[in-house]
Amino acid sequence: MMRPSKDLESVVKNAFKERHYVPNIVFRTFAEKNGTLLSYGSSRNLVSTLWRTGLMRSAGRGWSTICEKSKFDYVSPVNTLSAKLSGWFPYAESKCWSTHQLVDFFHHLPGMFYTYVYIDRSVMEQLRDRLEATWPKSRVIVNPSAASFLSERKTAENFIIRPITRDDENESGKALSLEGILVDLASEAELIIDEWDYKEIVRGAIQGFSINAQSILRRISRRRFASRNTIILCDALFAEGIENDAVKKFYRQLKKKFGSLP
Repeated sequence: MMRPSKDLESVVKNAFKERHYVPNIVFRTFAEKNGTLLSYGSSRNLVSTLWRTGLMRSAGRGWSTICEKSKFDYVSPVNTLSAKLSGWFPYAESKCWSTHQLVDFFHHLPGMFYTYVYIDRSVMEQLRDRLEATWPKSRVIVNPSAASFLSERKTAENFIIRPITRDDENESGKALSLEGILVDLASEAELIIDEWDYKEIVRGAIQGFSINAQSILRRISRRRFASRNTIILCDALFAEGIENDAVKKFYRQLKKKFGSLP
């Protein structure tokens, strides 16, 4: 790996001051104003150089970050389930995630864990039978409404089966990405955790690990889930400079509906 110069270190430090994510166009403009291109030939070459040195990382198309790559193993808690889904229903799209994957972000270890499985509606009942037979001590609930979920009996381990959506690119048949978990959790968090815990999960994930900024904005725009937790997610993203016009417009609609959060 190339050894970065002190000048480059200084530029990156100033460009990312108080933020962890910056659009490349903003960084290039900053570098040009500060006379940092020098022998790099172009602002695009400068960004590529900083990626190679490790001072910055790609955070999706058009974005860079100073966060480290994800070091916690958030896939293994659902590896077994992912493999079984592929074996049980090889021709049905599916994806899954679990609160087991987020334990590093909780202030206290939860007393109950929830694993969400998204799959084609036509096999949801069959999946329930398979899960109950494989994990007999767990509770399996099929596509509950908010009211019915609250009245359901829970155990230490719970499976929630939902119909799959078509908005997550290239994630069928495997564990959902961290970006996908944050957006999906916004729609489920009110049922399983409180707002403070959701804030801590979002803050820890965005500030502590490298996420794909473009991907998470695209997911919010597509899902458009109206909840207070979506406001929390957007607030955390905006604080890091992660935004676009579509998400900001949706955010304004949410603020009008729910008002300011405490």
